[in-house]
Amino acid sequence: MATRQRKGLHARGGFSVDMNWKNGVITTAKVNSLKGEPCTILVPAGKTVYDAKGKALFVASGTAGQGYFQTVKGGAYTIR
Repeated sequence: MATRQRKGLHARGGFSVDMNWKNGVITTAKVNSLKGEPCTILVPAGKTVYDAKGKALFVASGTAGQGYFQTVKGGAYTIR
């Protein structure tokens, strides 16, 4: 199956999301904060949320988990 991507999906709370996946599994995602509000997101198992400086904000180790972290307006957060 081919690698796929979606860009500019809008999410509640003032976020836009870009996602990449392969064989039905998300490989990376980028969450852009438009308002600087807290973010709650389901993070796939084995993935980590990082801020723009590379600091890990949430880790979903063995199973998927609900991540929660504060954002800054204009900030970008990567899930990989």
